[in-house]
Amino acid sequence: KREVDHFLVLIDRFGSEEVIASVHSFFPSNYIEYLDDIGPQDSETKRYKITPVSKNYEQGPPVII
Repeated sequence: KREVDHFLVLIDRFGSEEVIASVHSFFPSNYIEYLDDIGPQDSETKRYKITPVSKNYEQGPPVII
């Protein structure tokens, strides 16, 4: 039984969080991937937060990477 409907991908830039993607969890492989297009102008350190969202839209604990 799948309880997670989708995941929110947030990025922390200069102390401010921004949602950059919403990824649904209904994949046969149970594997999701988000690729951020990082260029030479992106010299700052980025922190990502992945937050699961259930079918009733409650958010679970985030994972910071």
